[in-house]
This record gives sequence, C-alpha cells and structure tokens, in this order.
Amino acid sequence: MLALTASWLQSGTGNFTLIQTRAEVSAVVVGLLAVLTIGMTGTVAALGDTLFPATSFRSSVLQDFTSDSPALLHFRLLHPLLAVIAGIYVIWIVLKNASLRIGQSRASMALTILLFAQIGIGMLNVLTLAPVWLQILHLLVADMIWISLVLASSALVLEHPNARSRQV
Repeated sequence: MLALTASWLQSGTGNFTLIQTRAEVSAVVVGLLAVLTIGMTGTVAALGDTLFPATSFRSSVLQDFTSDSPALLHFRLLHPLLAVIAGIYVIWIVLKNASLRIGQSRASMALTILLFAQIGIGMLNVLTLAPVWLQILHLLVADMIWISLVLASSALVLEHPNARSRQV
C-alpha cells in the first residue's frame, strides 16, 4: 500500500477505476496469489535450511529425497519449482499486457529484471548451502519483486477516469 500511495502521489492522480476486463483482473490476481505462495514456501524452506543445515551439496540433495527427513526440508524442492512456474506466468502476463497500458513499462521492466536476478540468487543460495547473508539478499530481492509486482499490477488493472479522453 505504501508503494501504491507513493506512486499515486507522485503522478498527481487521485481517482482510479477498475478496468472492465475481467480476464485481465483475474490474471493479475492469480499472479499476486502465486507470488504470495512462493513467499510462503520460501519462508518454510529457509526455516528448514536454518534448522537442518547441510554439510555439503550432496548431503543437501540426499536430505531432500530421504523419506525420513523432516517435512520442512521437502519445501526446498517445492519452493524453486513453484518459483519458476509462477515467475514464467508473471513474465507472460507482463509481456502480454506491456503495450496495453501506458505508465506500466518501468515497473514491468524492473519486475522482469528482478525475477531473473532472484532466480540466479536462489540457485546460488542452493549451491552455497544457504548462508544467512545470501538468504537475506534473497529476501531483499523478494521484497523488491513484490513492490514492483504491486505497481505493475495496479498499472494493468486500474485506469484513471480521464485516460480515455487523453488517448483520443
């Protein structure tokens, strides 16, 4: 809400209406929920990495596939899988609608760059056995992705009442 408030105050616009295209609104809501789900699984995966640290990459992989390993460790598989699927979905929505809305391009470009950076940081996190400093960086980029996603989503589903008269 703070990001939206700052963006709206900076642009000087006060009133917005929800676009009438239900499919676009639904697509944005699904993207937001998918990113929230990634955040939840990532939190549990980080907790598993912290409580049950691995001594090597090999032992980390073995912990993931052992049936008697704690349930928290199984989120280490679920989190990246969901992240890649949801990341592809969000990028698809952003690219599909990039030319439809004016003022969305900066937030969309930042979102796309941050998603690719986050996937790289996540892979580095796995390979280096999740050091705390890298987990914090991963969380920082996740927060930046959320802010960019909220701004890009608002540009997709909200329109200024005078936008139609300005485009004509």
